[in-house]
Amino acid sequence: MNIFNNLSDISFQTIVYKNTLAQHLTAAIIFIASLIFAFFIRKFILALFDKTAKKLNYPILPHIFESGKNLMPILFYIPFYAAARYLILPDIVENAVSIIGIILITVCIVLYVSGIIKLISAQYVVQHSNQSLKSGIEFFADIIVWFMAALFVLNNLGFNINTLLAGLGIGGMAIALASQTLLGDLFNYFTILIDKPFAIGDNITINGHSGEVVRIGLKGIRILSADGEQIIVSNTDITKNVLKNYRVMKKRRKIITIGIKYETPAALIKEIPQLLKTIVAGVSNTEFVRAHFSEFAESSLNFELVFFVLSREYGEYMNKVQEVNFKILDEFASRKIGFAYPASSVYIEKSSD
Repeated sequence: MNIFNNLSDISFQTIVYKNTLAQHLTAAIIFIASLIFAFFIRKFILALFDKTAKKLNYPILPHIFESGKNLMPILFYIPFYAAARYLILPDIVENAVSIIGIILITVCIVLYVSGIIKLISAQYVVQHSNQSLKSGIEFFADIIVWFMAALFVLNNLGFNINTLLAGLGIGGMAIALASQTLLGDLFNYFTILIDKPFAIGDNITINGHSGEVVRIGLKGIRILSADGEQIIVSNTDITKNVLKNYRVMKKRRKIITIGIKYETPAALIKEIPQLLKTIVAGVSNTEFVRAHFSEFAESSLNFELVFFVLSREYGEYMNKVQEVNFKILDEFASRKIGFAYPASSVYIEKSSD
């Protein structure tokens, strides 16, 4: 009976931890009602929006709503915040609730914005097949968004961000002066990704180095040469130098200089251009351009043969050049046309004495 008597003495105005019992009860009702409302929004309203977005003819909309799930923690933080604001709480608890709220909201918004940026860059990759540019955009977007978020949190926590920004500005200038080459490579990285002079898998030649591009990085690119060695070229060197890209090449040009002996009969010499044309025509996957008696050299009569191999693959190109060379050897040997080599003749005049 004493217990029931004590309970009957308790009223809604009884103070419990600096708040009346009525305030505690009201805070509990606010918390439960807000939590139910949050579940209702998550279960029905957002599901309705998501279903509507999928019916529309905008492919990116469903993904935007999918990324919106990063905002859900904010929805469930609101009941705690609303209930806490209704009660009189110790300063340390109020500050903790505010700080948690600021950090939670900031992180959720950053994740949402970062998700939208990744969706947009993914759409770009689908349209342009540029995975490197996608990675670069996402990397720098994350840096910028998280930096701004950190400034926002620090400002709301009472820090003087103007002093911080001033310090960063002076420090940034010092860092920029000390790392001009690195920053130059960084900006040229985006120049390469936007201009797209080559892509991963392309065969290129730059500064006398040739090979397949295996990686495009912030500092430079990596080329795998035919000898198996990896060559690293900085992005700045790429934008400053002439670069050859063989991706769009459909055929390779070959120039062969053939020197024959001066002793070769004139009638046979006149037949050589047509003979060379016939030889090239007899090799498949080649295209004859010209063949001419080009010059009287010091120890040979020189002919210049020009033709195309109708393939960009270097191995196929060399096979066809070799086949043409073999046929030239066979045809010249059958006609007894001798190849010249460096030689000198010495004439001795006999003295009358």
